[in-house]
Amino acid sequence: MQKNRFLLIAAGIIAVVGLILFIVGLVLVTKANDKDCAAGVAGQSGAKRDRCSYSTEAKRAGLDNFLQKVQDTYFELHPQDLIFKPGGVKPSVLMTKFKPYNPEPKNLKQITDTARRLLDELHGLGLNTRLLKPHEKKAIAQLKHYHQHNFGKPYDADYYSGDFLMGPNLFCWQAICNVGFSDIKSGLGNFHPKNLENVRLFLNKMKLVAGTFSTYIKNMRLGIKSGMVRSTEECLAGINAFKRSYLQISLQGEQGIYDEGYMKPIFSAKFLAGVKSSDLDEWKKREREDCERVHPGIRS
Repeated sequence: MQKNRFLLIAAGIIAVVGLILFIVGLVLVTKANDKDCAAGVAGQSGAKRDRCSYSTEAKRAGLDNFLQKVQDTYFELHPQDLIFKPGGVKPSVLMTKFKPYNPEPKNLKQITDTARRLLDELHGLGLNTRLLKPHEKKAIAQLKHYHQHNFGKPYDADYYSGDFLMGPNLFCWQAICNVGFSDIKSGLGNFHPKNLENVRLFLNKMKLVAGTFSTYIKNMRLGIKSGMVRSTEECLAGINAFKRSYLQISLQGEQGIYDEGYMKPIFSAKFLAGVKSSDLDEWKKREREDCERVHPGIRS
């Protein structure tokens, strides 16, 4: 009996190790293929380039143009993610087009409707999947899933489900929970003003962040009126998770903003390093004069 048990254990261990090696090998092969495709696109190998290029069927249906359209549409509807656009964006474009996450119902409706329209367009391409290359079939499957879930955002993004009225969940997977490190640190933190006009533009964009949170609160109040609410336990778990996303503010109030990690790039001396000292002096003078005009009793 003991010998049989030992053999079973040994066989189990061998099977598990074999499965792990198989998965690791599969991952390595996949990564190698991805690198080959990247090299092919760069023109390093004719054979690789041919394997990774679009098939005749994909070109006939316009799959290449459709993929580019999807990418462009995403960043038009999600300007808070411009900093992550493949190939990068010019600083001037980031400054003018960037906007923080906008949870207004009408904006969510536009995003949801656009995702559904693009899904219909994908179905309307008339692709014969039997004539597509493996990576094209994979792209089609990902696109369908992507648009079925509002550009890959299953939480607080579907206007018609109404979940944007219910507030953050236990894991705080909603976009509102990432405004700090995504919109502020990665977006606004990369503005790097060069003159006073840039500084004013940055401050106006920063004010929009306040609008993001006030709008989200309005949505939750509307949810209460509409009966779209979580249970007491879920609400408590959601607010605790939300506090973790903005921990210092939840502990210290408005003064906690100075200790939040996502504000460090903005509070750093490097952020205004491109602005001339004379411009900064002019800015301080104007701010002091405006302050004295609003509050005559205040003097520097």
